[in-house]
Amino acid sequence: MLKNAQVLCSELQSLGYKIATGGTDVHLVLVDVRTAGLTGARAEFILEEISIACNKNTVPGDKSALNPSGIRLGTPALTTRGFNEDNMKDVVQFIHRGMYLFFKCYYYQRLYSVQGLERSELGVSHGCPGRLWDRFL
Repeated sequence: MLKNAQVLCSELQSLGYKIATGGTDVHLVLVDVRTAGLTGARAEFILEEISIACNKNTVPGDKSALNPSGIRLGTPALTTRGFNEDNMKDVVQFIHRGMYLFFKCYYYQRLYSVQGLERSELGVSHGCPGRLWDRFL
């Protein structure tokens, strides 16, 4: 369980996500999703829609518990179902792709509603604004 959480944590960090505690020594990982341009509530909704259970959670720096900027991911359920470290890498890709898809759809909709500006003028890189998504393959 602990190894799975550590792999989950390190793989998320390698994709540019900020881990609120800098790492994990337990079965939980607290991810600050502000680096992805999302709120905890949006990230929770997105992941629930693709059948990945998580909870929105406050992270250091949040101004209100009513609008959290993080999500809490745990590994016990996956570990009891036989997931190993390699499977956790796949789970991270599902998480990343789910959030990327939402980000892309949501911000494209907003970008195209702005009249008279070219994509380059809006700072769009690789199809989406935001440094985190530059790493998406």
